[in-house]
Amino acid sequence: MSIGGFVLELESGASDIIISGLSFAHGQYNLISGSGVSNVTIVDSKFFNGGQAGVSISDSYDVLVKSSIVKNVGCKGINLIGGDRVTLEHGKLRAIGNSVSK
Repeated sequence: MSIGGFVLELESGASDIIISGLSFAHGQYNLISGSGVSNVTIVDSKFFNGGQAGVSISDSYDVLVKSSIVKNVGCKGINLIGGDRVTLEHGKLRAIGNSVSK
């Protein structure tokens, strides 16, 4: 739980991370935030009452958010940005089987 900022911020360069079966709530910004990370799996987790996004990961590669619940966030449920615009290589970013609601 957080009363301000991010509940969990993944540092740039972080890799090989599995987040499973955890709940994240009451962040002022994104509940999970990260940039420049790779090989991250978020599965069977819950995200509630965030000021911006439930999960927001940018400039990253090989990220999976699966079978999770996002509810009552201010802006975006799950926001994944990555890949290479110059070479058109996709970022292997996937959001599969999640529930996102008001």
